Amino acid sequence: MIYTIGYGGMKNVDQLIKIMDDKDITRLIDVRTVPRAWCNAFSKPALQDKLGERYEWLGFKLGGLYEIKEDAIAELSRRHQGERLLLMCAEKDPASCHRHQQIARRLLKYGVIAVHLIGKQEYPADQMPLMDVASK
Repeated sequence: MIYTIGYGGMKNVDQLIKIMDDKDITRLIDVRTVPRAWCNAFSKPALQDKLGERYEWLGFKLGGLYEIKEDAIAELSRRHQGERLLLMCAEKDPASCHRHQQIARRLLKYGVIAVHLIGKQEYPADQMPLMDVASK
């Protein structure tokens, strides 16, 4: 299973950890190209310290400021079979974030439906519209 989340609007990392624990998520995959945050609690070093082996930064492969190669999407689609993953970026709204536009939408062709988490609500990626970039 692959979930996605944006930490925007979260008060602290404990809130993120609770979501991970409630969903039995084994690994947080940070897909920010630059893993820094306005709030230091969500910076790469702080997350590594707090989550230990449950944290992995893949922004160099899955970051929104780079072209995400198809082999990175294919690899992610295979990984979800053995782990419950949570892809994390900063943007709270997945429709405005590369984790939906460039990752979750592309996972669909591998038969993987990522589920976006917003608060306590779940939104399967196959039921979310593709953002009209031209109108933004």
